[in-house]
Amino acid sequence: MALVHNETMGDLDIPTIPTSPSSIVLLAAARNYELKNIHFNMMPSFHGFSSKDPLAHIRDIFNMVSNMALIEGVIEAHLKMKVFPYTLKDKAKTWLNSLRPGLLTSWTEVQNKFLEKFFSTQKTDALRDKIMQFTQQPDESFLEAWERFNNFLIQCPHHGLPTLVLMRIFHKALTVSSKAATNNYAGGSIKNKTPTECQTLFDTLAIETQHSDTRGKRAGIYEIVSSNAFASKEQVDAITSKLDALLAMHGRVSTQGICSICAIPGHATISCPHVVDFPEFLQEKANMVNTYRRPGNDPFSNTYNPGWQRHPNFSWSNTQNVQKPPPGFLPQEKKINLEDALTQLTISTTQFMTETKTQLQN
Repeated sequence: MALVHNETMGDLDIPTIPTSPSSIVLLAAARNYELKNIHFNMMPSFHGFSSKDPLAHIRDIFNMVSNMALIEGVIEAHLKMKVFPYTLKDKAKTWLNSLRPGLLTSWTEVQNKFLEKFFSTQKTDALRDKIMQFTQQPDESFLEAWERFNNFLIQCPHHGLPTLVLMRIFHKALTVSSKAATNNYAGGSIKNKTPTECQTLFDTLAIETQHSDTRGKRAGIYEIVSSNAFASKEQVDAITSKLDALLAMHGRVSTQGICSICAIPGHATISCPHVVDFPEFLQEKANMVNTYRRPGNDPFSNTYNPGWQRHPNFSWSNTQNVQKPPPGFLPQEKKINLEDALTQLTISTTQFMTETKTQLQN
């Protein structure tokens, strides 16, 4: 470091400011261009937040400068370089001031430096993946899918994919109905179309179908599912009631009592191996059974009783000679085949689930 004549020790404490501290070098004509209040009101702002799109900010500068009047010796690239520093705020402004003075001498250098800082590699990879893995949603019209796909291309112009590959990616990502519409609009198939022709075809088809395209909106799908859900609930409740009744009958048929002698379940009292040791208990049970089974008009009682006179088989009024059950007794129920009942229930449930699935798919 060369020493300056008459330089003092205190001069080292004074900051040295270069002739042009800005990192952007402007030509004399561009420096003389006067920016007015209307220009400042038109300027976009970029604060350097990751949620903001730096490419959109560059496009906004393009749109602003295209509306500015040019003077002799000044082109749009010069005006972009002049306007650019005024559009940066906060974090972005700090970044620009940190660059070496006189580093950027063209708009291309300014733009690339800006995108290098605020358009990360991770964001590029994420957008490129969205393009390559694009899929039309079931509730999305052809127009909406085409616009969304083009929006990804605008957000990532450096995707590096040729137009031929892009058109193939989009066509393969369409739903069956949209793909059939494009093939029909192309005269049967798009295989013989060039990438430019495919792009034009998709643009035209999107315009033609924007007001007539029919598809399943989310709300419509929810309404259909809801209505089917209510119908299914009624049918499920009916099947549940039948199943409960079946299980109750099964419980009445198959439930075995506990032996009154040994208190061990699994066999009747009369079949107990210890019944021989309790003859009086067996006689008592037999009397109870006889009393239960034989009403007052039982013709087979041990002693004669007036029930013979009232017996239906010996009555002249009973011409059919059929014994009727005594009052208060219900006819013996037919034995229930549980296996057959469960089989029938399974068939009904399977048929119901198949019909419900078909309705939901429709």
